[in-house]
Amino acid sequence: MAKVVDMRVHNVEMPLKKVFMTSNKTVTASRLVFVNLRTDDGANGWGEAPLNPTFTSETPASAREALERLADQFVLGRDADEVVASAPEIGRTLGSRVGARCAMSIALWDLHARRLGAPLYKLFGGARRTSIPVAYHLGSFDAEGDAKEAGEAVAGGFEILKLKVGRADVAEDLEAVRRIRETVGSGTRLYVDVNQAWNRDQALAFAQHARRLGVAFVEQPLAQWDLAGLAQLSATPGVVFGADESIFDAAQLLAAVSAGTVPGGVVVKALKAGGLDGVRGLLQLCEVAGIRPFLAGMPGDSSVVSAALLHVAVAASELPLGTAVAPHFSREDVVTDPLAVVDGHLHLDAVDGPGLGVQVDVERVESLTKP
Repeated sequence: MAKVVDMRVHNVEMPLKKVFMTSNKTVTASRLVFVNLRTDDGANGWGEAPLNPTFTSETPASAREALERLADQFVLGRDADEVVASAPEIGRTLGSRVGARCAMSIALWDLHARRLGAPLYKLFGGARRTSIPVAYHLGSFDAEGDAKEAGEAVAGGFEILKLKVGRADVAEDLEAVRRIRETVGSGTRLYVDVNQAWNRDQALAFAQHARRLGVAFVEQPLAQWDLAGLAQLSATPGVVFGADESIFDAAQLLAAVSAGTVPGGVVVKALKAGGLDGVRGLLQLCEVAGIRPFLAGMPGDSSVVSAALLHVAVAASELPLGTAVAPHFSREDVVTDPLAVVDGHLHLDAVDGPGLGVQVDVERVESLTKP
């Protein structure tokens, strides 16, 4: 029996390739928490989660404290199989520390699959596809600059564009969308992300023109609490209005379904769902309820969490909106062979090895570690 003999937590900061703006903040670097589990027979498992205090109220310090407190109680000195089997109890103990839960969940799955010598997707039922389309994120709030960048992304093979909007004047957002559509033509899927910036009147004003401009998906247009308004918008023909901040996990989606406040789509993130079991459960509920899932990472993710999402995605039943797995916006990475987007897709063969299928460079992790 192999025992877990070491658990290390790293708070990492990785610079982005470009500045990202949303309706409520500007981002130049990502803060991430990594968990590394090691057994006495030499097996390793790595997990990662982005930390976004405006999104989850979780800081690097709070995530580290929660994970280090967990180690003695559930992890160190215990049989590795027992630790993996304790994943639900570990998740409950971490509670609202969803970033800590996410990183720990991925590390446990990676460790388990590596000890079995199997790629993670095989433990999720096998591959239904060999690649996944990923979105290119546009977020400068400069209509001309975003249109130019959109053209370059499409020329590079991207089939999905995701534009940050949420100006006070919806007409300016519509003009930004129009410029992109004019630049890329009709063959590219165009999504917008509002980050809760609109009220119902503004969202309805945008909805009146969204289909004409070829906007297929509108992410979180209203305040987090306004699921009723989001359900109302979801009646717009030809456009999916989806929840991000409004719905984190399957329990919240089930509550929305029970209350009759059903969005047209849900952004499914490992961070929000507290790890890979949460992601898979939310995807399954979306399928049962007839709600379109959009499997997403965050700009600034490393290849660790991106690989985890790629394994989930290739095994998923349906991905009607594609994905926004996003390793391609980080200036640095922590693996020896970072995931690369080729013709707008991430490919299974890049991770088709034991566990997550990527090899973490510990020296890189340590060089990027921040207090």
